[in-house]
Amino acid sequence: MGACGSCSGGGCGSGGTPIQIGKPQESSAGRVIWSGTGEPGAGADQIIGVGLGERLEQSVPNAGIRVESPEAKEALRRLFMKVEEKKIPLWTHIDLTYKCNTDCIHCYCQHLDSSFGGAYDKKDLTTQEVIHLLDQLADAGALNLTLSGGELFVRKDFFEIAFYASREKHFALTLYSNGTLINERMADRLAELAPVAIEISLLGATAEVHDAIVQRPGSFDRVVRAVGLLRSRGISVVLKTSIMQPNFHQADEMARLAQTLGSRTYRSTIEITPRNDGNTGVMQYQLTDAQMLDYLARDFPSPWPYTEPVPLEEARQKTTCGTGTVACYISPYGDVYPCIQLLISMGNIRDRAFKEIWEAPSDLRRKLEQIQSYGDLPDCKTCEYVQLCNRCHGLAYLETGDLTACYKLALRMAKAKTQVNAAVGTQQG
Repeated sequence: MGACGSCSGGGCGSGGTPIQIGKPQESSAGRVIWSGTGEPGAGADQIIGVGLGERLEQSVPNAGIRVESPEAKEALRRLFMKVEEKKIPLWTHIDLTYKCNTDCIHCYCQHLDSSFGGAYDKKDLTTQEVIHLLDQLADAGALNLTLSGGELFVRKDFFEIAFYASREKHFALTLYSNGTLINERMADRLAELAPVAIEISLLGATAEVHDAIVQRPGSFDRVVRAVGLLRSRGISVVLKTSIMQPNFHQADEMARLAQTLGSRTYRSTIEITPRNDGNTGVMQYQLTDAQMLDYLARDFPSPWPYTEPVPLEEARQKTTCGTGTVACYISPYGDVYPCIQLLISMGNIRDRAFKEIWEAPSDLRRKLEQIQSYGDLPDCKTCEYVQLCNRCHGLAYLETGDLTACYKLALRMAKAKTQVNAAVGTQQG
């Protein structure tokens, strides 16, 4: 997943904006531990890669918003059907830079920046280029905007960009950060900005573990302080964790700490993905099959929500995600992608207007439009684990070079989920 604040439950095309009347970008392996009311157990397993109606059912409660009226639900359903029909990029994610003040061992993107020895010598979009892009996104109908990095606060023009997005263009704004640069003065300005939420990575329950992962001593203490500064100013904070080998032993403690710190929602993912350049070295931190099973089977902080098995014919009708249709990702260099994971460029805003890029017919768009359900995917349509599988087009492409192929890590997780689900069903039966 993404760097810093975007690494856990942060992507997958929805932009991660908690106001979403429609992914969390949570990760395809993400698990919401509690949400909405802040009560442990109020959440459920996050299934990403679902239709607009299903996205609505999941993300509205996760934003702490209850839609109980059938009429309201129907109105929102019609709205999202129109969004899908007109291909409005309702959820948009912009990485303002790949530069970062930490060096997370599992980061997917910061190594691309030349400051980390990366091959990219491109220049980040200038302030005026970002402002112009925001104008174009607003005209295209974007509503939920996530700003991230790298570490977005290393940009000296961050507040100029953010206030323009919020005050002038009225985006529902979510920020992803590692939290280490937030001091009292910055917290005051963020309170003035009033984003929907600020999402911050919590990668350990102790300084020893967290700091070893981000490779910057003192980071854990700065994160804890940042959360306190933000919460004391009434800013909604979402803490997120990538569960991996170095912090697996603290999984329960991190969930408890997030609750203690006042995180509105705590999200965790057991999915560690290859870097954007295809480097799979970070996969050494991925949990083993036994650890996945252990984590998913735990009753704390919430028990596994049992899913009644259905026939394969029905299971494979599950819809895929809205990447390239209702969501998009834009890199620090202006490249437009269907989502933060599917890195097949549709064009660059330095060469063409966003609207022209977004609406242009292409082989990629045609292929995405042809994949409406798991039954449209050659490996998935006959797979016995499809019901609980949450594959990602982009990660399948990164892993195999074919966006329609089986995503092996998703299959591993689906097998573990199926085993846990069967055990829970037996206990309840």
